[in-house]
Amino acid sequence: MSGNWTCPAAESSLTAEGRIYSIVFSVVYLVNIVFSVGLFMYYRRTSVFLRRRPLNFILITATGAVIGWASITLRMALGNEAFPCWLTGLLFYSAPPLVKGPLVLKDARYLTEVHAIRLGRELAQQRQTMMRQSNASGINLDAEGLDLVGSDASWDTFRAHLRIIFKMKRRPDDKLKNLRFTRSPAFVVFWVSCIFLPFMVAYIARISEDAAWNQGCTGCDINWTDASIMLAIFVVGPTVGNFVHWGKVSEKDALKITRETQLCWRAGFTTLPGMILYMIDPGQVYANGYFNYMELVQICPFLILYIQTVHQVYLARASRHRLLTSQNINREERFIDVQNDKELRQAFRNHLDSELSPEIYLFMDAVDKFRANYEKYKDGGRFKHAETIVEMFIDRK
Repeated sequence: MSGNWTCPAAESSLTAEGRIYSIVFSVVYLVNIVFSVGLFMYYRRTSVFLRRRPLNFILITATGAVIGWASITLRMALGNEAFPCWLTGLLFYSAPPLVKGPLVLKDARYLTEVHAIRLGRELAQQRQTMMRQSNASGINLDAEGLDLVGSDASWDTFRAHLRIIFKMKRRPDDKLKNLRFTRSPAFVVFWVSCIFLPFMVAYIARISEDAAWNQGCTGCDINWTDASIMLAIFVVGPTVGNFVHWGKVSEKDALKITRETQLCWRAGFTTLPGMILYMIDPGQVYANGYFNYMELVQICPFLILYIQTVHQVYLARASRHRLLTSQNINREERFIDVQNDKELRQAFRNHLDSELSPEIYLFMDAVDKFRANYEKYKDGGRFKHAETIVEMFIDRK
C-alpha cells in the first residue's frame, strides 16, 4: 500500500474493524475543533487579553487541522478509493503550512509591534507633535494623529517591511511603515504565500512525476518519499521555532504570545512518532489493515489549536479570578498613586506598550488636560472638547 505510486486497483486501506477508530476519532476531532474555536470566540468578546490575539490566525490553524484530518483520518474512514490521488497529495501538502504558518505570522506581527512601540522613536515623536498641535485646551486631537498604528498595504509600506525583515538599508520612517503593513491583510497574504511555496513546489513535483494522477487515478497512499520530506520539515520547523525562542521569552511579554508560540513549536515534535511509525510500520499493523500510524500525527494540530484557544481562555479566566479575589490591594497599589509617581507612571506606560495598548494612556493624558483646563473653557468649549474625547477614544467609527 504505502510506497506504491503506480495506481493500484481501488481497495480499502483498512478493514471494517480498523475503520472504527477512524470514525470515532473523526467525530471527537471535529467536535474538539468547533468547541475550541467557539469557546475562544465567546470569551474573546469580554477579554482584552484574548482580543489582542488575532482571530484570523486561529481560524487558519483550524482550517489546517481540518484539512489534515481529511487527508488522513477521513480517508481512512472512507477508504483510499474515495479520494483521487491528486487530492490526497494536495491535502497532505496543504495541512502543515496552514497549521504552523500562523505561528510565524503571530511572532512576526507581535514582535514587530512591540519593537516599534518600545523603541520606535517615530511613534514617540508623532505623539509629542500631536500634543503640541492641540489647541489652548490641550485636547483637540486630530484623527490622523491618533491613528499612529493603523493598517496600510501600500507598495511603500511593503518595501519598508522587506527592508526591516531582510535587514537592508533602512529609511528613517521604515519602522512605522513596517508596523502599519503588519496590521494589514496583505501581511497575512504575503507570508502565507511564502510559507505555502515550498510545499506547493514539492506537490507539483510529485504530481508531475506520476502522469496517472492527472487521469482520475484513485487508491494511492502517501509513499515513503513524501513521508520522509514531511519528517524532515517537521524536524526542522519546530527546531528552528524553539531555537528562536530559546532563552528569549521576555518577562515583559504581558500578552504571553511568545510563550504561546514557543509551546506550539514544541508541540510540533509530537508529529515525529506517528510519522516514523508509519514509515517502518512495525508488526505490519497498517499493511494488515488494522491501524494507520499516520493518524497519530493528528495529535500535533490538536495540541497547537488547544494551546492557542482553550489554554488561553483558561489563562485569561485565571488572571481575572486572581485579580477579583486578591487581598493585597492597598493604598500603595491604588491607581491614583501610580499616576502621581513618575517612575510608576512610566512603568505603567511600558506595560501598556507591551500589551499594544498605547491608546489607553493617550486617553488618560487627554482627560487630565481636560480637567486641568476645565475652568478656562468658554462659549461651549467644555462640551465641544469633551465630545472630541468621546469620539476619538470611546465611540470611534
